Amino acid sequence: MEANKQILFFLNKPRYSLQEAFEKDGKTYRKIEYIADFEIHNTDGSIEVVDVERAQDQRFSHDGKDVP
Repeated sequence: MEANKQILFFLNKPRYSLQEAFEKDGKTYRKIEYIADFEIHNTDGSIEVVDVERAQDQRFSHDGKDVP
């Protein structure tokens, strides 16, 4: 895309506020954020939010130990 001049710029690890912190009935609730991998701003004015799926490395099990 960049070679075709379609991308104006991009941001790495942009943060989006999903819910601000608040207090209700004497209990405090923390803010909730979403962190994407990339935010791409295209020359046509559109914005793409990209979240890359990470495949688990086949050499390690879920607990991080080597798999024989």
